[in-house]
Amino acid sequence: MASTTVPFLTVMDTSQIVAKAHIPQNDALVLHKGDKATLELSGLDDKIPGTVTLVSPALDPNSTTVEIWVQAAKPQPTVAARHDGAGFPLRRRPSMMPWWFRHHRC
Repeated sequence: MASTTVPFLTVMDTSQIVAKAHIPQNDALVLHKGDKATLELSGLDDKIPGTVTLVSPALDPNSTTVEIWVQAAKPQPTVAARHDGAGFPLRRRPSMMPWWFRHHRC
């Protein structure tokens, strides 16, 4: 018999990413929900524009930092290609991926 306390289905929006960071208390004092932010991810050349969605009111007593969240559109995967020393990004299309990856993502 199904339980009424366990979710049957979870719906998630995977078109967005949320970056969580702990920053010094003094830096957190000037941030507000809705402020514009920029994410720099290792492995990606482009900076990703985002928005501050949370500035925690709680101070971590051990590190004296404040947790913030920045939400941004999920970046599209790219593959760097080189020919004669010139680099350019190639956008991956689902049709370029192996059939087992398209249909059985983890």
